[in-house]
Amino acid sequence: LGALPLQVQGLASLSPTTASRRLPCAAAIGSMFRFNAKDDVSPKDQVKQWKQKIRKEKRGLERQIRGIEREENKVKREIKKAAKKGDMDVVKTLAKELVRSRSAKNRIRTSAVTLGSVELQLTQNAAMAKVSGVLQQSAGVMSCMSNLVKMPEVAANMRVMAREMERAGLIEEMTGDMMDDVLGDEDEESEAEEEIQKVMNEIIGDKFASAGAVPTTAVPAAAPAPAV
Repeated sequence: LGALPLQVQGLASLSPTTASRRLPCAAAIGSMFRFNAKDDVSPKDQVKQWKQKIRKEKRGLERQIRGIEREENKVKREIKKAAKKGDMDVVKTLAKELVRSRSAKNRIRTSAVTLGSVELQLTQNAAMAKVSGVLQQSAGVMSCMSNLVKMPEVAANMRVMAREMERAGLIEEMTGDMMDDVLGDEDEESEAEEEIQKVMNEIIGDKFASAGAVPTTAVPAAAPAPAV
């Protein structure tokens, strides 16, 4: 304590409540040792809480994927029905919807993989914290969280977790732009024509998809031209 100002040294013998009244900066000093305070969470318990939240998010993403796949099967059936009627405008609209859902599903899978990466890095960091007593700042976790706060399916909860990680010293503070830049559907509004065509080919076949209409009745053979 010899290196501290006399006013701060006197706080050592006081209760936390009394100390905070005596010196405004006492709370700030206590925050430097947040994991040693009785009212705060230890690194081990904090990591445990984060991992529980991550596993919950992953289960939610898995449910979303199953729901999307059920809807995709319905859309495929509707595409086939529309194709039989020769309504290729409807076929194309539904194919575009299917392309969007697949894009969303891929994004969700990417989020799940990234969450798994965060969970693994938290486990490794917690192991090191047993020796040092504090969580070490992680560039890997920072990179993953920067991506997760932009994913619409998990953005809200990941923003809360990111703030908790900032306070724990695990990651650097995220700027407002990083938090607000959530990926939207604007890029999906103009799907590449070739992707839509691929879906149509996949479901109703190359011949009908490229022709633009599906014949429902046999086309009579043309009569032979009269001899000249």
